[in-house]
Amino acid sequence: MFRIASRMVGAGAFGFTAGCMWQVSTTGAEELHHASPISCLSGRVWPPQNTLDTEPRPELKKEGWPSFFADGKVAADPTKGGLTTNWKVFKLEEKLPINHNTVKFVFSFDDPETEYTLPPCSTLELGVRLPGGQGAYRLYTPITPNNTKGGFECVVKLYTQGCFTPHLFKMNPGDAIFARVKHLKLKYKKGDYKNVGCIAGGTGIAPMLQVIRAVLSDPEDTTKVSLLFSNRRYRDILMKAELDDLAKRFPDRFNVTYCLQEPPLGWEGEVGRVTHSMVARTMPQPGPENIVCLSGPDKMMELVGGCNMANTYLWRNTSDLSLAVSRAKQVSSPIANNQGNMMQGILFECGYKDGEVYRF
Repeated sequence: MFRIASRMVGAGAFGFTAGCMWQVSTTGAEELHHASPISCLSGRVWPPQNTLDTEPRPELKKEGWPSFFADGKVAADPTKGGLTTNWKVFKLEEKLPINHNTVKFVFSFDDPETEYTLPPCSTLELGVRLPGGQGAYRLYTPITPNNTKGGFECVVKLYTQGCFTPHLFKMNPGDAIFARVKHLKLKYKKGDYKNVGCIAGGTGIAPMLQVIRAVLSDPEDTTKVSLLFSNRRYRDILMKAELDDLAKRFPDRFNVTYCLQEPPLGWEGEVGRVTHSMVARTMPQPGPENIVCLSGPDKMMELVGGCNMANTYLWRNTSDLSLAVSRAKQVSSPIANNQGNMMQGILFECGYKDGEVYRF
């Protein structure tokens, strides 16, 4: 029997068993989550004991994989080892609700001693098998710290009219996910920039956290990092405990500013959507020695970064699976390839040029 152990997240504990599926419900999620911001796992290793099946489940076998893998590179043994640039399969261990439309998905390696390590500014391409054998995939940056043993975690927001996330949210612990590493155009290394600015919205904090950890974990790296993190409500702030801890430990190298559209009484941070004045107050000055990274909801990418997200809307916001898959194959993701138009958007209006902005 596949067993799932409860895990502490923030101030609460959630337990799941195979066969139980969290249903998207604004009422249920609100009652379950309360108002505690989500932090990182209290431990660095999972599962707490070896609960994996001794033999691969049928859906983990290479035979019958979705057709969209036909042109991709598949690992020789797709059920063994950690993450690579070849397609492999991993088991879903847990689903941890964060709010009414966002869940933390915990995936495991076959060997609990295998370490998760992903270079800065790289991400994962996750794939799922849709009904009828079709495949769909999207890019996500795990929130897992490097050198963590046993697996990785991704925070995912549900798009109810799409095809990828509704399928992912229906998966149960023990089901299979397909994944491979994707290296993005931005290659961060020590000394590249004097200042790194990060503007994130919602689950867009994931790639920013990857960059922040890479910079601050190197005592010889003098780069300074500033983060402007926008969310709708206080309870939506992901990884707040870790971000606040980093700000306290590295006061001369890292600062974080929170922005809420619906702030609670007594809120002392920024209010509303990201504006020109917020960027001017929190981000490094435009210039070749600095860079601003941007990741967040489509509207933020358009408003702040000048991204044309129209193509993404075509395939993300349709429940017609065959139409969505067909459109997705014809579209190059504007986020993954850092596409945008720096002749528009708040960052352009603040004086930033193309080489000074990276859109995840």
